[in-house]
Amino acid sequence: MNDSAQLVANGLCPLLASVKLRTIILTGCVCMTLSMCATATFTLLEYNNLIIVGMMCFLASHRMSIGTFVWVYCGAVACEEALSISTAILWTSATIVSISTTKMFATLGSAGTFFLFATFTACFGIFFFFYMKEIQGLTREESQLIYAQFRDTEEDKLMRSMKRSTFIAEK
Repeated sequence: MNDSAQLVANGLCPLLASVKLRTIILTGCVCMTLSMCATATFTLLEYNNLIIVGMMCFLASHRMSIGTFVWVYCGAVACEEALSISTAILWTSATIVSISTTKMFATLGSAGTFFLFATFTACFGIFFFFYMKEIQGLTREESQLIYAQFRDTEEDKLMRSMKRSTFIAEK
């Protein structure tokens, strides 16, 4: 099932090249939320074939949005140190979800777990809507400046003056 959804998503991903990253990720969050809600509903109604369809829609939506393009976005806006931290956070989060999913199914049941995942995905979508900035058409340097906070501290002024004096001395 996962392989089929990924195959479809991989075939469609090149078509998304002209679409803005923010739009892709927000649309993916909406599609994933709706497919998780549908999967939870189908679980309650015991429509087994539709549960599979809902899961495949979720997997394809994930693959065509967050599963692929969050990595692209992080690589474009983050410096090397921040990229390392964000990668560690993403993998740690994936590990926590993998470990806790079995316990959630046992505690909340299938429908409850799917509704919980839908809620988390909706929250992520809301977060991305308010805090994610579009970077399409920008260079990596311009993309990194979007989230940079400019503070003109005494240390910054000293570093700039040292660079200027070094530059003047070299001439």
